[in-house]
Amino acid sequence: MINLDGRIQTYMDENFTGRRLLKETERGSVWLASDKAGRPVIIKHIRKTGLPYRKLKELSHPLWPGIRFVSESGTDTWVVEEYVSGKNLKDFKEDGNFLTESEVRSILLQMADGLSVLHHAGILHRDIKPSNLIWQGRQVWLVDFDAAREMREGDEPDTHILGTTGYAPPEQYGFGQTDARSDLYALGKTLDELLDPAVQGGLRNILHRMTAFAPKERYSSAEALKHALTFERAKPWLICGLLLSIVLIGFLFYRAPSETMPTPQTSQEHTPQKNETKKEEQSSPATEIQEPVQQTAQESEAPETRQPLTQAPKPQTAIQATLLLNGNPFDGKTITVPYAEWKNWKEIGRDNYYRRTLALPEDWTLALHIENDGQDTVQNPRMEVKRSGAAPITINAESIGQGEQATISLPLSGNTVKSQMMESIDVHLRTDNAIDPADAHKYYWNLYLYLEPPPSEPPH
Repeated sequence: MINLDGRIQTYMDENFTGRRLLKETERGSVWLASDKAGRPVIIKHIRKTGLPYRKLKELSHPLWPGIRFVSESGTDTWVVEEYVSGKNLKDFKEDGNFLTESEVRSILLQMADGLSVLHHAGILHRDIKPSNLIWQGRQVWLVDFDAAREMREGDEPDTHILGTTGYAPPEQYGFGQTDARSDLYALGKTLDELLDPAVQGGLRNILHRMTAFAPKERYSSAEALKHALTFERAKPWLICGLLLSIVLIGFLFYRAPSETMPTPQTSQEHTPQKNETKKEEQSSPATEIQEPVQQTAQESEAPETRQPLTQAPKPQTAIQATLLLNGNPFDGKTITVPYAEWKNWKEIGRDNYYRRTLALPEDWTLALHIENDGQDTVQNPRMEVKRSGAAPITINAESIGQGEQATISLPLSGNTVKSQMMESIDVHLRTDNAIDPADAHKYYWNLYLYLEPPPSEPPH
């Protein structure tokens, strides 16, 4: 009989180092470790079986972390998954922040796309909430599938209360059977409380429909939600197009009689009797010929005096920005520093062998390289940097003219970091005129720095 527990332990020991406990509850534990390439991973021990992690491992989508290993032993499940850096929306909210309308719309579209894949595969998450959504400014990640289950036709109502109070739909409290609409409810609740309170109307109405008490009153699927978001965004343009078409048709209808029938204008001024008409035709034919010619000339001059229907295009400002760490473009991944490199940094203090406080080297810098490709000067460009647990720093630069470039730099030397801890650095590019609020997320970067733990405990 193969000892599966022992085999799992051997696999973990051979492939991952520096395991550190992050969380432990009665349901299981979560560990942070590094693989052989130095990349951080999450190891989960779940005191439950029958979870859809094996099926999730077969799926590939940017909404959730990649699953690298799944094994069940007795009543326990072991999972190794990709580590995702970023701030979860619970911490984002507790810092007093709200999401903009464009950010919520972006999250909804990404979630609808990913949930569509999950639901078609028969998987329900059942615990969507702020702490299970990691937001990187451009991309959202859905994590923690420990409450997930597979959908089955004809199942009885849920008897185990899962999910989180305030986000779980009524059917998860025994009012009915959970389905795809249950995940949409939890997502709607999450984003409704995170959306800027000043935002009302279309997007808010979509969130309220997602959170209707009765499942039949919600969107029927993730695809239906995506369709509603697309239509709601396009609706103002459709209305404008319809109004413009009506105006254009009216204009053409008004113009048609004067261009194709010039003579009725004369008949409106004077309607002669039949005998009188014959008399005038015989006595003064020249007069009848001259009047239409004169009117036609006036009409031909009229278009020259009309005001133009379109206005000159407004000047546009377009900027390209690249975040640089130590002179290299930041690719959006966690910056992992191996022990062989950071062991030579200046040590400020230590809690134990694994947890040390170190000073970043003198040559470490964070910079934003900005190019102005637009027609206007970029006014008051500035880089805002916020490290976890520290006050934000703003570095201002001179205005950037058309076709010019500039680099805003922040030396990182002397800043302290801790080994075995994730150091979060948020960077924003701000200007007075060059960034549309709807595009602000394109000029936001979330950088995570991770110092790989020492390989093993030294001998005492």
